[in-house]
Amino acid sequence: MSADNQASRLRVLVGAIRHEVHSFVPGTTGGDAFARRGNPAGEAMFAQATGSSLEGAMRVAEARGIELIGSVIASGGGGGPVEEEVYAHHAATILAAVEEQRDRIDGIYLPLHGAMATTQRDDPEGDLLHDIRAIVGDELPIAVSLDLHAHFTDRMASAASVVVGYRTCPHTDIVETGERAMGLLADLLDGTRGPVARTVHRKIRLMASSEAHDTTFGPLTAMQALARELEAEPGVLAVSIFATQPWMDVPDVGWSAVVSTDGDIEDAQRLADRLALALWEQRERYHVAKTPIAEALAAAHRVAREQPGTGPVVVADGADSPSAGAMGDGTQLLAEIVARDDDVRALLMVTDGESAHRAAKAGPGATVELDLGGRLTPQFFEPLPITAEVVQAAEGSYRGADGVEVSLGQRAIVKVRQTTVVINEHKASQLDMDPYLQLGLDPRDFELVQAKSAGGFRAAYTPIAAEIYDLDTSGPCDSELTRLPFKRITRPLWPFDEDFVEPW
Repeated sequence: MSADNQASRLRVLVGAIRHEVHSFVPGTTGGDAFARRGNPAGEAMFAQATGSSLEGAMRVAEARGIELIGSVIASGGGGGPVEEEVYAHHAATILAAVEEQRDRIDGIYLPLHGAMATTQRDDPEGDLLHDIRAIVGDELPIAVSLDLHAHFTDRMASAASVVVGYRTCPHTDIVETGERAMGLLADLLDGTRGPVARTVHRKIRLMASSEAHDTTFGPLTAMQALARELEAEPGVLAVSIFATQPWMDVPDVGWSAVVSTDGDIEDAQRLADRLALALWEQRERYHVAKTPIAEALAAAHRVAREQPGTGPVVVADGADSPSAGAMGDGTQLLAEIVARDDDVRALLMVTDGESAHRAAKAGPGATVELDLGGRLTPQFFEPLPITAEVVQAAEGSYRGADGVEVSLGQRAIVKVRQTTVVINEHKASQLDMDPYLQLGLDPRDFELVQAKSAGGFRAAYTPIAAEIYDLDTSGPCDSELTRLPFKRITRPLWPFDEDFVEPW
């Protein structure tokens, strides 16, 4: 490329702080949680973007001749609020890059999550967007991509030019979301759309558990189809539904209908209201029905007996979902197996660093007495006494399907009768089978497999499962939201209040 062509290339700055808060787990999310995920900065961001929204943005940037400039992609996973100094450090890195590059860049892309909170802030993403906008002024376009579980706010809407959310749950369009966001930003930069884009939204007095967010069946399937219909309206750039992280205890929480437009702002607001009202009118369909553990165990035996070779029965313990912020230290399924002296060939996972180290120290072939689990969220769980045979010990990290480096610390595999239990020092997201496969455990070799996930596991597990059940368990990610100790939410809010009729 000639020097003149190089000089004329459009430039877009990229950066993000990503975290999904959970208000009902103990402790905070500190720098160590972020460090385990690498926090790639500068050019390293682009080398580690596999499976992410940034990968999609990179594809579009290359095709459209846009130069991407990296600041940092800091990821803390999910859990308690991010420690304010950790957020401030990463925010300062992004803001310093914006300040340094503001006279050289044509746009900004932020692949955020959207449901973060810190020990001092309820809306850190909105604050970050506001601080960036204060540096670059009103004209520079800012594109933002968000998880479907974002808690969208007025502050985000006022600072973002274009907002694009995941359309799927389980999240199978993460890369495509980055493509859409960068494609719209490129359109604004080269004059295909715009030149001005703005975002409006309608916050709905509605919350529902993650199992009700599935877009492959149920009410959100039709709602996403309506969003695509509205997206085809003149002047509309993007329409997004945000079914907010349901275990987020902050003021003004609720679902949102969001419209980004390069046309009439009042028309965009009418479309957002139309979508919001449709979401509200479906609210009774967001209740979640779950299966007792005893019935799921019976199903596993039935399938093994009557349908051999069709795959395992997969059971979801969504109430203890690490990807939703829980710690993964619940043992309700295993407790039922032990109490029944059940010989089901089951595979499951528990977070318990003390037990992992004890089993590893004893070594393969040893018999150990463990008080398993219940250490990290004692307000929901208690340790389960078990006698187990140590099968394997392992340690180290691996790169997940999304490109993120995963470190689970000390790991041990033990057996309780015919049940195989993986014990991790650090919690493992169970949206896919990687935490099992990395230890040489293939879920297809078992009769019953547990995924601690509130819905997101289905994309990975449906192809191998004979049957799937959401277990009726309790925990910090309880699907019955009214059983949890919410204190700061703004009322009225469905389902906590069911008799009001004004959706906003």
